[in-house]
This record gives sequence, C-alpha cells and structure tokens, in this order.
Amino acid sequence: MSDEDEGRQERHAEEPEPATKKPSYGTLWRRANADRINARRRERHANDPAYREKQRARLRGRYASDPEYRERERARRRVYDHTRILQKHGLSREDFEAMLAQQQGACAICRRPFDRTPCIDHCPLTGWVRALLCSRVIAASGITPITPHFSPRHPSICSTGSST
Repeated sequence: MSDEDEGRQERHAEEPEPATKKPSYGTLWRRANADRINARRRERHANDPAYREKQRARLRGRYASDPEYRERERARRRVYDHTRILQKHGLSREDFEAMLAQQQGACAICRRPFDRTPCIDHCPLTGWVRALLCSRVIAASGITPITPHFSPRHPSICSTGSST
C-alpha cells in the first residue's frame, strides 16, 4: 500500500459519519402542507366514488398480500372496537380494568374466568353499567331474561326496581 493510500485511510478514519440525506424539496413541501393535502384527500374521498373505490381496492390488495399489515390492522381494529364500546357505556379504560380486577377476571354470574374480552352488562333503562359478563351468560340471557330472581348473583342496580 502506498503512503498516499495510508494517508487517505487515516483521514477517513478520523472523519465523522456522513450526515443523513437531506430531504428533497418535495418532501419538505409535503410536510409543510400536510393539513392542506389531507383536507383535499378527505374531500375527494367524500365526493368521488371512483377515487374511494380505487383506494379501497388498493387497501384490500395490501391486506390480502401483506401479513404484517394485516396483523397491524387487526390489532388496531380490536383496540378501536374496544375503545368505542367503552365510550358507548361511559367507561374509561381505567374503570374497565378496575371492574375486571374487582371481579377477579371472572364473569359476575357464572364465575368462570374470561377467555375473551368480557361483555359489558348495563341496565337498558338507565344505561348504568352493572358488571362484566361472559359471552355464555349473555347468550343465555337472550333466552331467559337476567333478573335478580333468575340469578341471585346478578348485580341488578336498575333504578326501576322491576324484576322482569
């Protein structure tokens, strides 16, 4: 190796790593105008059925062909659905977790541990949340109404006091 090559290697060894690539003008413009771009896309999505169908087809194709994307979307959907149900019943995630801990992770009526996300039992008249129940009890309640007479363990706090 020549002296010149050795000197070049020493200089490069002392230099810091090259800086990250500078964003292009287009990238900087999109970042600065993201709100405007998103508003235009939302408007087009709302008013242009062909554009909307094209976007849906693109996402369906990605969902079908990309397992990582599919799993991320399923997880995102589970969180969204659970959050929406909690909001519907006026519960925060902390309230839900406290109820779950108070019931020791089991159904309030049959006392079986939950193997799925618990169902939120509420009074249809007042909307008050009574307890967390398993899907088996919910299915049985469609056949036989859950009342204090049906199950002495049912936390009936409905304000009407009726037992039907």
